[in-house]
Amino acid sequence: MGIFDALFRRQQEREAAAVTSYAELVATLAAGGDEPSLEDVERLLADAGKTLEELAADVDLAQQRAAWKQSRDQRPNLVEQLRAIGAERKALDEAHEAAEREYRKASEQLQAKEGPIRRGLQACDEAEKRLRETAPDDLRDQLGALKAPLSQARKRRRALQEQLRELSTQIGDLRSRAAEKPTPAMGIDSSEAEQLREQQTREADSHQTRADRLKVELEEIDAAIAKMEARLESIRGEQLV
Repeated sequence: MGIFDALFRRQQEREAAAVTSYAELVATLAAGGDEPSLEDVERLLADAGKTLEELAADVDLAQQRAAWKQSRDQRPNLVEQLRAIGAERKALDEAHEAAEREYRKASEQLQAKEGPIRRGLQACDEAEKRLRETAPDDLRDQLGALKAPLSQARKRRRALQEQLRELSTQIGDLRSRAAEKPTPAMGIDSSEAEQLREQQTREADSHQTRADRLKVELEEIDAAIAKMEARLESIRGEQLV
């Protein structure tokens, strides 16, 4: 029986060596190391009782496991990065809260200063109102007498300004057309074109004359309004004396 025991042990040793060699072959191929000769690969497959398909599958699995291990090994680094970000966020939140406290404190201080000032302004307004209400009657009468003519003058000024804008547009249009040279598309001869040009020029001149008169009136209205406004402010000032 001694020979059989020896043969059995040798067979176990060969099988164990084949398994170890096969595992080393898978690791080498998965890592992209130096590839063994085809003869060595065929011998190892035969010794380990493996097929080429099994070798390819084992190499693919080993590569996947290596990638998974590499990904898993990133955990400590990622955890540390997350911890650092958490610390930065905490510091940022604390700075933000401190800034908000400072803002609220400063805002409350300004509001405390603002309150008396606003109340003082209200008192000023009330005092001015009382001064005007108790001013001599003749001053109020003078103010009342100024309101109607001042309102009418301002209304007239707006009307004059609008008329002058319209006249300016019309004058520009007429002079532009008068300066145009006749073309066949106009359907008139040179004589008719000259008559039309003269007519447009006359109309433009007429509008200009009217505009000049309106400008003079506008200057007079402006002067009258300025005078009444100055008198109005003078009376309002006298009410506060």
